Amino acid sequence: MEINTFASYNSATADIGRKAPVTSKNRGRSASYYSATADVGKSQNLNARNTFVENSVAPRRGGSRNGTTLYQHQQVMGNAISLGPASALAFTLATNSKSLDNQSRFLDSLQNSLLSLSEKLLNMRSPDFFNSNALSSSNEEIIKGSASTLAERNTYTLTVEQLAESHQIASSEYLPPADNNALNLTGSFTINGYTITVASTDSLADIRDKINIGEDTNNNGVLDEGSEDSNGNGVLDTYYKPGVYIGNGVYTKAFSYSEDRNSNGILDAAEDTNGNGVIDGGSKNIKAEARIENGRLVIKSLDGGDTRLRLSDPNNVLENLGFYKRDNLEIKTLKSAIDNGENSSYYKDPQLANFTIDGNKKSSATNIVDGVIDDVTLELLDTTKDKVKITVYGDPKDAVDGVARFASAYNTVIKQVNEATNASNYVRENHDFQNFIEEFVSETQRSVESREEPPSSLKDIGAQISLSTAKNMAEAIVKSLATQPSDFGPFKTERAQAGGITSRLARLGILETSDLTLMLDREKLAKTLEKNARAVEEVFNTDPGGIATRLLARLSQAVGEPFNLIDIQNKEIEYFKSNPRAASAILKKRVSLAETEELKNVALSILSPIVA
Repeated sequence: MEINTFASYNSATADIGRKAPVTSKNRGRSASYYSATADVGKSQNLNARNTFVENSVAPRRGGSRNGTTLYQHQQVMGNAISLGPASALAFTLATNSKSLDNQSRFLDSLQNSLLSLSEKLLNMRSPDFFNSNALSSSNEEIIKGSASTLAERNTYTLTVEQLAESHQIASSEYLPPADNNALNLTGSFTINGYTITVASTDSLADIRDKINIGEDTNNNGVLDEGSEDSNGNGVLDTYYKPGVYIGNGVYTKAFSYSEDRNSNGILDAAEDTNGNGVIDGGSKNIKAEARIENGRLVIKSLDGGDTRLRLSDPNNVLENLGFYKRDNLEIKTLKSAIDNGENSSYYKDPQLANFTIDGNKKSSATNIVDGVIDDVTLELLDTTKDKVKITVYGDPKDAVDGVARFASAYNTVIKQVNEATNASNYVRENHDFQNFIEEFVSETQRSVESREEPPSSLKDIGAQISLSTAKNMAEAIVKSLATQPSDFGPFKTERAQAGGITSRLARLGILETSDLTLMLDREKLAKTLEKNARAVEEVFNTDPGGIATRLLARLSQAVGEPFNLIDIQNKEIEYFKSNPRAASAILKKRVSLAETEELKNVALSILSPIVA
């Protein structure tokens, strides 16, 4: 028998109970996977259905209980669950209330898997995630480095004549535990234009923290303008009032309050000491950092080897700490290595890094060198007269491993859904959920429109969808998924009355746990990355339209806040568990939807044990 062209995916089982269309060529049903259940229980036009059975596209089906045909049974069940997940929940509760606990556990597990997948997708946004370049050094004690995706693969020869040094100064030595004792110094000094105010109770450690942290005294990154001591009693106050039982299993809400707004265990004072509304000081702003080393306060510039610390000391705080000296004319100057003999290592004058690359002399203000080789970062660690070879070469292993982690997390989600769809009426007949999954899978199969040439899809880079169905059916499913529109949301139910793709396959009895998962060809992906890593990155991360971008948008609908799909499903389960009579009422209404008196009687015979 000749098999006609496959129908649209969206017609899958949707014509159950309707008059079967016939073809002009042979007057038989179109031999499509999607219409495979349309003739179940009917006596006419069964030759196409038999073709599906003979070719193992669909299993043989028999009649149902109570003398009704499978067709009649399916139509009644379709009416009973046709208006969304609430009806499926009602059916589940009315037939087996304990199963709702299983659905809750399934949703919780699925939510964790979706969040794990979200993490893998977000990791793909890292600038180096798809980098297929690596850098090797013939002497990593002298030079190390890294190469970005766009770096040219080549070999370079370097020598390092001098490392960069930042300007560094130090105080006199204070014997322990003096670094934590009050210094009895008052006044202020400036570093690179920022004022540090010293109180008589400050220790070396306090001055260090004022330099490194500035006004952000609790180090939370926020300028706390008001004191936490709201009542001015100098004590960190907390208050807790437990809920009170008022009967019938109901408690009033508990109440708690703490002055410790940032939960650091300290009663913080207002931080904005000068009232300018910004965080003053701190190493990031000052471009200097302080540390205590062997009883000395050491201050180091963060501006590199081409800049000296800019200091002023109007109240002689730094001089009293030992940073300055005076000559015979009482002129105050900074101490240097020359003035400190055996302690000269604490003092460093700024100097540039000097090195040679392929015979060309270069210099840098820091030992982290960018731009000398395009898209390559070098780290100079020591000096040498010997030549060091730096090689940029292709190594896509990390990127391949990262995509594999995404595929594994994605497959975990799909396998959970497939198992639940086969096992649970609630999952199988839940329109919102099934439509979401169908659209979710579709996002992996649609091409990236902004990519005008390959690679533009997961298939192009070596990730194909797995289907255990017959080849022609699998091709039709993939084609339909790849051409689905992308502008529908997760809560639309009018497209597919019988549910999404996993639900349809489950009804046919041919949904395998591995169906719709991704099979990754690591070798093909590695070759594609080596050839054009930027293109692979665009397949995933183009905004809008990249596959990872689209999947993240879908995941936000499922597990994002507020009112996400999983939360709504859980709330519906909670409602029906606490309102069992509602399930019976909904099912009675579904019985009344039967189109004919005959079907109504069939419905009552099937559902009477449930809705009684």
